[in-house]
Formats: sequence, C-alpha cells, structure tokens
Amino acid sequence: MKLQWFVVLCLALGLSAAALADDMAMPKPKPNAAFDAIKGLAGNWDAQTPDGKPVKASYEVVSNGNCVMETLDPPDHGKMITMYRVDGGRLLMDHYCSMNNVPHMSGKQSADGKAIDFTFMSASNLASLKDTHMHALKLTFDDKDHLTHEWSLHSQGKVQPVIFHFARSGP
Repeated sequence: MKLQWFVVLCLALGLSAAALADDMAMPKPKPNAAFDAIKGLAGNWDAQTPDGKPVKASYEVVSNGNCVMETLDPPDHGKMITMYRVDGGRLLMDHYCSMNNVPHMSGKQSADGKAIDFTFMSASNLASLKDTHMHALKLTFDDKDHLTHEWSLHSQGKVQPVIFHFARSGP
C-alpha cells in the first residue's frame, strides 16, 4: 500500500512540475516585419570608409530571439554596440556609442519593406542636444547580401552624414 501511494505521489509531482514548466515557458515575441528583417542580418558584414579603411559589422540574435545585437567596428572609433528590440509593438534601438552616450531611437519600416528609418527619441549621458551624438539611422536592405547604413551625426547644430555600404562576408 505504501508503495502505491509513493508511486501516485511521484506521478502527481511529475505532472505538477511539467505543468509548471509549461506555465513558465517564455512567450514568443509577436511578429514584427522590420525586426524580422534585422534578424535576417545575422552574420558578418564588411564595408569601407570613404578613404578605404575597413569597417566591420556583425549581427547576432540574442536573448531568446528578443534582441539583435549589432557590433560595429569602424577603424578609428572603437567597437560600438547597437541593440534592436520590439517593445509594445514598436521597433526600438539603443546605440552604445564610442562618444560615451546612448541615443535611443524608434524605427519605422518603409512601405516597400526595403528600409527602416530610426528617429531620435532621447539619449543617456548627453547633456545637450548640441553635444555630438548620432541622431538618426536609416538601414536600407539593398538585397540579401548588401546593406547600407546612413547615420546622421549631430554636433553643435550641424549635421554630418556617415554612410557605410556593407556586403555580407559570412555567417
């Protein structure tokens, strides 16, 4: 009799643990076409500065598919990280810049799905909007192996474009 109760107790605990595991399963993110396009960039990319210096970028889908981490490695500024994510249906990005500030931007996909325009919302560690910072980014998906970054650098009321034409270099 004790053995039967022990078996019943073990089965009940096992079923309870399985039900709890199902309840604790991570929710899947809601579909977002722009974010899915950014996820599709996973891998390594190469470009050049206007004077021919190499620029590297890599994209990695992280945090159970909830974020994409871009590592941008220009020749003269040190590596920078940009995190792309969806929050409440909005595509957001945070750019951890070598200029020691973090612009926060919101993105909107073009009607044809070939570009995403990110616009400035706010920034961490930025005393004034006149201080040098990235203020906008346009990602253009030229084709599956070519990507254009068009950054808008703002400094003392002046705007300077920073453009990179990337080609996929590997997984």
